[in-house]
Amino acid sequence: NARLEKPMDMRRFRPNLVVSGGDAWEEDSWKSIKVGPQGIKFLVVKPCSRCKMPTIDPDTGEMHESEPSATLRSFRSGAHLGIEDPDLRNQWFFGQNLIHTQSSGLLRVGDAVAVAK
Repeated sequence: NARLEKPMDMRRFRPNLVVSGGDAWEEDSWKSIKVGPQGIKFLVVKPCSRCKMPTIDPDTGEMHESEPSATLRSFRSGAHLGIEDPDLRNQWFFGQNLIHTQSSGLLRVGDAVAVAK
């Protein structure tokens, strides 16, 4: 939000899991995480490329023509992140894609997250 003219709500990115604390973009260095008292394990498999959905305000349904895409593309593109795949170099990335490694478990708001780098 510090780089945007007008701050945007995190809900625009439709996150499934939000981790508080730590530094901005710290998740880029994560290899896996364990969540909650059960230690539900997730592998961090790749940066999350983004479509146009974050340009839509979840409260009004209005679409912004360029933000947050333009700002994030200026420093979070595949090229900036060192991604060599030509199909991904011009896309922009925010967050990480995770896969869970066990068949079941329960996540709760406020669960602790342990990070493996």
